[in-house]
Amino acid sequence: MRKILLLSAVAALAIAAPAVRLDEVSVSAQKIDENASEVAAAVSVLDEKELRLREAKGLNGLRSASSNLSFLQGGGISLFIMRGVTSDYAFDSPNVGLYLDGVSYLGTYGNYVFLEDIERIEILKGPQSALYGKNAYAGVINAVSKAPTNEPQAKIGLKLGEDGLRGISFNAGGAIVKDKFLASFAGFSEKKNGFMYNENLNKSDDYKDALYGKIYFRFLPTDELTVDLIQNYYRIANGAQRSNLPKAANRTRYANGMEGEENAKNYEASLKAEYRFSDYALTSLTTFRDYKNDSSYDGDHRPASLLDVYYKEDRKDFTQEFRFSADSAYGKFVLGATVGTTQRDVRSSVNSVMFGGIRSLQNNKTRSKNYGVFTHNEIYLPLDFSVILGARFDKDRVKFQNRMNGENLSDSYSALSPKIGLKYAINDEVTAYASVSKGYKPGGFWAASPTSKKWYDKETMTSYEVGVKGAWERFELGAAVFRADIKNKQVVSVIVAPNITVAENASKARSQGFELDGAVLLADGLKLSANLGYAKSVFKDYKDAQGDYSGKYVYYAPRLTYGAGLSYEAPSGFYAAAFLRGQSKFYTDKANVVENAGYATVDAKVGFNHKNINVYIYANNLFDKDHDVKYATMHYLSDPREIGVKFEYKF
Repeated sequence: MRKILLLSAVAALAIAAPAVRLDEVSVSAQKIDENASEVAAAVSVLDEKELRLREAKGLNGLRSASSNLSFLQGGGISLFIMRGVTSDYAFDSPNVGLYLDGVSYLGTYGNYVFLEDIERIEILKGPQSALYGKNAYAGVINAVSKAPTNEPQAKIGLKLGEDGLRGISFNAGGAIVKDKFLASFAGFSEKKNGFMYNENLNKSDDYKDALYGKIYFRFLPTDELTVDLIQNYYRIANGAQRSNLPKAANRTRYANGMEGEENAKNYEASLKAEYRFSDYALTSLTTFRDYKNDSSYDGDHRPASLLDVYYKEDRKDFTQEFRFSADSAYGKFVLGATVGTTQRDVRSSVNSVMFGGIRSLQNNKTRSKNYGVFTHNEIYLPLDFSVILGARFDKDRVKFQNRMNGENLSDSYSALSPKIGLKYAINDEVTAYASVSKGYKPGGFWAASPTSKKWYDKETMTSYEVGVKGAWERFELGAAVFRADIKNKQVVSVIVAPNITVAENASKARSQGFELDGAVLLADGLKLSANLGYAKSVFKDYKDAQGDYSGKYVYYAPRLTYGAGLSYEAPSGFYAAAFLRGQSKFYTDKANVVENAGYATVDAKVGFNHKNINVYIYANNLFDKDHDVKYATMHYLSDPREIGVKFEYKF
C-alpha cells in the first residue's frame, strides 16, 4: 500500500521541478498523425528511449507501463487485459487489438512480438472498433518500426546473463540511393537454458531459443509519395512448457515422461504507400502474416503417458486497406475501406494409456472473410470545442470444416461500431473530452461443442469515458473515468456437470473505474513517471449448470494496476533506470475460487554510453518475485529473475 500511495506524489513533484522540457509525441493509432496530448482518448506512448531503458524486448515488457494494462501469459497464450475487459482465451480472439506496422495479431496463441528496432509503442484505451473493427474491443496497441534514414549506421551487440543466457544482435541502415531509396536491417539470435528440472529425464528441459530478423525498405520516388516495405521473420525452438501441478512439492521440479517442445515460425509483411498533397493523404496498406506452430507438452507431469498433448496450427491472415485523410483548418477527417481473409488449420491429439494410445481431439479448418468501411472525424467548432464523429460497418462470413466427421458449417454476422465525442481545449496545455463508443468481438465456431450448436455470435460493448489531459514543458498528466457495459458476452458454459461445455452468448458484464498517468522532469535528464488504474469488472447475469456467477469478478482481470519509473541520463553518458510494475489479485475461474495473489516486480538497468560503445547491466524481476498463473488443474510459471550484461559497438 505504501508503494501505491507514493504514486500520488507525482503531481506534487511538478511544483518544485526546474524548467526543463518533455518531448512532444506524435501518434498515428487513429490512422492520422496527431499530437498525443490532443487526442480525445486515453493514450500512452513508449518511445525508443523508454523501451530501451525498460529493456522491453517482448509483450511482457509492456505490463503496467500504462494504467489499467496487465498481461497474462502461460501455456503459449498471450493475452492483454485493458480496463478490466477480458474473456476466455479459448475463443482465440483477443480483446485488445495488437498491430505491428499495420499487421494484426488476431489470435491469442503464440503471439511472439519482438520489440526490436521500434520507434514507439502507442497504447490507445477504450473501444477502437470504429476504426479497426474486430479485436479492438477494449483498445489498441500499435507498434511502429523505426524508419531508415540517409545517415549510415551499424551496431552489433553481445549479451550474457543468468541461466546460460547468450545472444548476439545487429542492426544497420542508411541510403542505398540518397533521398530516394533507404534501407535498414535488424536481427538477433538468443538462447537460454531452462530453470525447471525434469527428475525423470535428469535434465533441465525448458530451454529457450529465438531467432529474429527485420528488413525495412523505404522508397521516396517523389516528394509526395512514400512507400514502405517492412518484413519480419522469427523462429522459435523452445523446450518444455513451464508448467506444473498445483500441489507439486517444488514448483520448479517435475517428473515428465515426455520432453515437450514448442516450434513456431512466423513471417509477416507490411506494404504501405502514402501520397500526400497539400493537407490531404491517400494511403494503401497491405499486410500478410503466415504463422505455423508445432508443439507438444506433458499435461499430467508424470512418467507415464497419461496426458501427452500434441498441437499444430497453420494460420494465414491477409488485409488490404485504402483510406483518405485530411488535416485542414476545419478539422481532421479519415475515410476508408478494408477487406481481409483468415485461414486457420488446427490439429490436436492426446497420447494416453487410458485411451490405449493416441486419440485425435480436433482436426478443423476455418476460413473467414471480412469487409469493412469506416470514417473518423474531428470537426472544429467555435470556442475551442471539437466534435468527434466516427463509425465502422463490418460484415464477416465464417466457414468451418470438421475433418474428423466431415461436418461443414457456415454463418455470418454484421456489426456497426459508432463513436461520438466532444473535446474542449481549455487552454494551450489542457484538454478535456467525453465520448461514447461501441465495440465488438467477432463470432465463430466452437469446435469442442458436443451439440449441433457450434456457432456463437459477436459480443458487444458500449463504453462511456470522460477524461482530461495536460502537457506542460516539464510535466504531463492524464486522468479518465470510464464505464463499459458488455452484452452477449462469449462464455464457455457447463451444460452437464462437471465438464460438458458449450460456447454461447449467455452473459452480461460491466467494468468501471478510473486511471491516472503522469510524468515529470525533476532535472535535466532525471525523469519520474507513474500510473495508477482501478477497474472493477463483474458478471451481471451469468448462470450455467454449475451455478450462478452474477456479481462474481470476471476472470483474469485485476482490480488495481500500478507502475512507476525513475530514470537518469547524464551528459557524460552514464544512465540508470528502475521500474516498479504491479497489480492486485485476480481469479482464473468464473466462480472466483482459484485466486492469484497480487504482486509487484522491479526491473533495473545501469549503463554507460560513450562515442561508439554502450555497455549496461540489467535485471528483470530483480527480487525474483514468483507470479505464476494458477488454474485449478495447472500452474504456469512466471519468468525468474534475469540479470545480464550487454555490450554494443556502433560503427
